[in-house]
Amino acid sequence: MKNYSEEDIKNILSEKIREPTIIIDWGKGVPENCNIYYALDRNTCWYIIYSYNNNNTVASSKILLLDRETNKVLYDGSCNDEG
Repeated sequence: MKNYSEEDIKNILSEKIREPTIIIDWGKGVPENCNIYYALDRNTCWYIIYSYNNNNTVASSKILLLDRETNKVLYDGSCNDEG
């Protein structure tokens, strides 16, 4: 994974997600606090944790998992980190 800038991440996220979002974090693999119930090799992906701009409710973060080589979306959904 190359070193993406925050602007790079915003561009990638805007290509994949059509709603306005806030970027919380990004990096290699899957963060330990995310409980992804999806079979994948955590060593071959990178993640973007985001939320929607309407953050007035308590909810799980959203996570976008991308293949490191192709940026293909592997998973887009709940991080299951509520509470």
